[in-house]
Amino acid sequence: MLKLGSRGEDVGDSTVITVEQLTPFRLTGEGVEPLFYPKISIPGKAYVVINESEFVAPPEITIHAPSMILQSEKAEISVNVKDNGGGIENTTVTLDGKQAENPLVIEPISLSIGSNTIGVTVFDREGNQFSKESTFTVTIDEDHLDNVIREAGEKGLISNQGIVQSLLSSVENLQALENKVRAQSGKHIDEGVAILLLKDIEYLKGHK
Repeated sequence: MLKLGSRGEDVGDSTVITVEQLTPFRLTGEGVEPLFYPKISIPGKAYVVINESEFVAPPEITIHAPSMILQSEKAEISVNVKDNGGGIENTTVTLDGKQAENPLVIEPISLSIGSNTIGVTVFDREGNQFSKESTFTVTIDEDHLDNVIREAGEKGLISNQGIVQSLLSSVENLQALENKVRAQSGKHIDEGVAILLLKDIEYLKGHK
């Protein structure tokens, strides 16, 4: 319940906050937070009255995610939502805008290198929406590039073991590796994996 009046009468369990001028505000878990202070004043004093018995703090959303994930390794991301009195009606977790499981398991070579976003949206029983995001980066280095190739071979994304061995023999010569990947893309190397490997090679060339 929210009231605006010219006097600050005793309202039982409510909190009375004196505002010297007409100040736009929003309600947070800590109470009233002014948005900005306009230069338009009003005569006398205004009182914002908040009934604490009806004010419910938003849920507490915690995202457990590493800031960095090696492309060749498995990682797990989980989300916890703590109800602070409003009741939890629904929770949705997304990875780069697409719905995801909670906990979310990131399998090896399932993501290209770069930044990714975990999003969480929570609705309480009154239909109020609360959101939070967290980012993590998928990366690769020369010491783990061979593991990416082996993983692709084990998953059948490189269909010929001779090609796997040929690629592994070139991990220290990035230009030769790039040439081999381009030559076999869509043939013995799955196109998606070829794109992933080419991005890895480009990244490593720029970080030598």
